[in-house]
Amino acid sequence: MKVSLNRELPALSLDWMRGGPAVRLPSRTTVVLSTHTDQRRPTNLGLDASLSREPDSASSGYMLSPLLTVRSTDHVSWSIGPTLQQDVIGWQYAGTTGTASTDYLVARVRQRTAALTTRADIAFTARLVLQFYAQPFATLGRYDRFQQLIAPRARDAAKQFLPIDAPGVSPDSTERTLNGNLVLRWEYRPGSFFTVVWNHQRDTTILDAARGMNSALGALFHDPSTNVFLVKTSIRLGT
Repeated sequence: MKVSLNRELPALSLDWMRGGPAVRLPSRTTVVLSTHTDQRRPTNLGLDASLSREPDSASSGYMLSPLLTVRSTDHVSWSIGPTLQQDVIGWQYAGTTGTASTDYLVARVRQRTAALTTRADIAFTARLVLQFYAQPFATLGRYDRFQQLIAPRARDAAKQFLPIDAPGVSPDSTERTLNGNLVLRWEYRPGSFFTVVWNHQRDTTILDAARGMNSALGALFHDPSTNVFLVKTSIRLGT
């Protein structure tokens, strides 16, 4: 088991405002945990987790990512693990006002993310291997508590921003992706390989976060897809 505690001190960020003024970001504390059962066994479990807090900006977050790995036989192994993450970002850049391009806005974003990663390796022989990877992924972001930047370098976080009403600004969104790969690799003679790859991609962003995580993941398999096939061969010359 490994546990680490990270403490970030206040610092100026040159890119937080997307080309705007440098902003003094407050201190942040993050705790990270990583633990695994005996990886020499045919079945083992792992867990990665983190917890973070940034009180001055009312930001916080956590992440949980368990992983199950199984060696079913000497020729077959696979793993599966979900990732769940929730973040509250108090000072997320949200654009500029319509009256002046130098009036920068931030908002509180409540963001939820879910993913499921699966891998499998099948060794038909010592020289013929099939590898599989797939990860459906969705993230939902909802914006509220808009504020205008007024004193970017103030040491008192409460004086850096001014709360405002922003009824015309609603960048709520849902992003979902699916990435999958299937790779067949054959070493047809020592040092020479024949490889076939199939890559499957789905990637969609919609300006709506009201339908929920289950709806987002379910709709993922109806999104337009892109498929790429690749065939590659390499020949080792000489001995």
